[in-house]
Amino acid sequence: MSETEPTPPWTPYPGPRPAPYRSDVPQAAEPARPLLEPADYWTALLGTLALLPLGVFAALIWVALAPRATASVTASHQVSIVGSEPRAFVAADMTFLFIAVVAGVLCGGIAMLLGRHRGTAVAVAMAAGGVGASYLMSWLGMWISGGPAHRWAAEATAGTHHYFLQLQAQPFLMAWPLIAVLVVLVVSVVTEKR
Repeated sequence: MSETEPTPPWTPYPGPRPAPYRSDVPQAAEPARPLLEPADYWTALLGTLALLPLGVFAALIWVALAPRATASVTASHQVSIVGSEPRAFVAADMTFLFIAVVAGVLCGGIAMLLGRHRGTAVAVAMAAGGVGASYLMSWLGMWISGGPAHRWAAEATAGTHHYFLQLQAQPFLMAWPLIAVLVVLVVSVVTEKR
């Protein structure tokens, strides 16, 4: 039997490399999860609709808590605000903002507890429902307190009255949805892969 020459050290390894060292082992690709599944659409729709009644409740709280400016009405239904600096308008807007921020925090937190695995759908629901609830709060609060201006002036008798509520700072309408979505995003990041 003839002796074979030893393999030089620089000769490549014959055959495929053992499994722990192979770099060409095919990996099973996980199917990509779609951004929104059919159940997410229902979550977004039901979440949006669930926030609208909260706008009615928030409007009642706003009417109960917000200060109102004092107005003087003449017999010919001419209206003038009593005082040179009606701070009540600013205070009413700040009350609206406070209620909207608290509502946004509560809605975002509760929504993530109930639908943690549907983060995108919950965020959409908080955005759409928050906008709707905020506008409903503003509109309904105005009507409950006697507004708008033409209606209030026409129905007010001569004398001194509390002026109706009307949101002056329109950007405050976005506080509820923005805070709710922010809470959803923060909770999603904090609880990711836990």
